Amino acid sequence: MIKKNAGMVFVLLVASLFFLSQKVNAQSIVIFPSAGTIGSIVTITGQGFSAAEGIIIDFGMTSTIAAATTDTSGTFSAAFAVDNQPVGTVTVSAVGKTSQTEAAIEFNILPFPPSLKFTKSVTPAVPVSPGETLTYTLTYINEGSGTATKVILTDEIPAGTSYITDSAVGAGTVISYSHDGGINYDGLGTEPVTHIKWELNTLAPGAGGNVSFVVRVE
Repeated sequence: MIKKNAGMVFVLLVASLFFLSQKVNAQSIVIFPSAGTIGSIVTITGQGFSAAEGIIIDFGMTSTIAAATTDTSGTFSAAFAVDNQPVGTVTVSAVGKTSQTEAAIEFNILPFPPSLKFTKSVTPAVPVSPGETLTYTLTYINEGSGTATKVILTDEIPAGTSYITDSAVGAGTVISYSHDGGINYDGLGTEPVTHIKWELNTLAPGAGGNVSFVVRVE
């Protein structure tokens, strides 16, 4: 009975040691940050590989975007720049050249952000008398590298003036009007108008334009 139990204990011990060795040697990698635009620098670290082993790192459609060598404990670290690939999720993998073991993780390639610049001017720029008109122009441009979506410009009718019906213009925009201080908007450009809103669906990098409206000085 004692010998039989001892044998069972021995088998369980061997199985446990095998399981632990498999668990310790499991390859894993971490990438930081986990998302970025093209040109971003990311760092990848890994563990569980063989000691002093060459590591090949593949990034999405790019084979061997970086390489590294593990230390005596089977860990490594490498940095690389995100290259030109389609926006979205890609797979990053690290392969041990000697052991042919592999670990993978996902990275999210982000689009470049837009950068919108706005300026406002008035014509004429000199004082005017009651009954005369002023033309206000808002100029906009996307100075960033990414496309801007759902761009909205709003402006308030200056105090001491009244909006001239149907004077608001803006090529490629949808124009709406507020009659209650900018709370609600509709398509009626009739008095009293307190605010004007122009909407664009998209604005590509480097693209721009201007919108304008006319008021009468009271």
